[in-house]
Amino acid sequence: MFIAILGRQPTLGAAELERLYGSDCTRWFSDHTMLVESDAFDFNRLGGSLKAGRVILQMNGNWQTISRTIVDHYAKQWYDIPHKITLGISAYGFRISPRDIQKTGLLLKKQLQRRSISLRLIPNAEPALNTAASHHNKLGLSPHKVELLIVRNASGRVIIAESIGAQNISALAARDQARPRTDAFVGMLPPKLARMMVNFTGLPGKFNDSAAESTSRLCILDPFCGTGTVLQEALLSGYSIIGTDLSQKMIDYTTENLSWLRQKFRTTGEVIALQQADATTFQWRPSRAIDAVVCETYLGQPFSAPPRPEKLREVAG
Repeated sequence: MFIAILGRQPTLGAAELERLYGSDCTRWFSDHTMLVESDAFDFNRLGGSLKAGRVILQMNGNWQTISRTIVDHYAKQWYDIPHKITLGISAYGFRISPRDIQKTGLLLKKQLQRRSISLRLIPNAEPALNTAASHHNKLGLSPHKVELLIVRNASGRVIIAESIGAQNISALAARDQARPRTDAFVGMLPPKLARMMVNFTGLPGKFNDSAAESTSRLCILDPFCGTGTVLQEALLSGYSIIGTDLSQKMIDYTTENLSWLRQKFRTTGEVIALQQADATTFQWRPSRAIDAVVCETYLGQPFSAPPRPEKLREVAG
């Protein structure tokens, strides 16, 4: 079983997990976390979760009880570990200070030092490490870089999980800001949201390399592709893609952005077609079936600053 720490829009993050793993295998644990019953969990596929971890322990108790449990459990588990451990501790749903978190880590460090085992403790500015700290310290990505996710819900139930990774904010920032072509006038769809939109299709994903070939046979169409954000996230997820837009300029931008993407990131899908077309009259006749349509439709007149009330009435009318 896994627990996901959801992002700023937890309802969207939860919907993404339900679509991928099924409502029977997902359930809320707290306001910003969700449990997933699954043997395989591809965290890198998600757009709406900040962190995720494999559940290790479930219990009740206050922080003092939880702290003693953590120290006892990991002092035994890491009894003869041969390498230095980097440890981060993130607590959610507790009324405690960062000092309380650090005290737990230091108690564990003292226990391990007696056995000549070295532990580096990531300092907490808040009870939970932010995503940047987890990502840049590569917590959860190897056996000796560990982040404990400790979540308490409203009923007092506590889950202790070992992180399997944090959202790759460096890659997301690159796909958002480092692309060669953007256009604020047509909108700046965040890659995280575009990734969620792709996942809302419910199509099978590229969970591993062995599934890449079958996934690339699935095709996603974006009929209003703009600068290609939805298409780039679909391509990274292993799907083949078709994109059209009313503006040839946007098709040129998408072509350039996808070329950049394939140079910077590993993709397994295929770009089937990118062409200028009016979605209200165009008939798509691709070389393969279209399995899903994912797009951001027209959202109304863009504004560079909050409009005056009379302007809003004019637009609404």
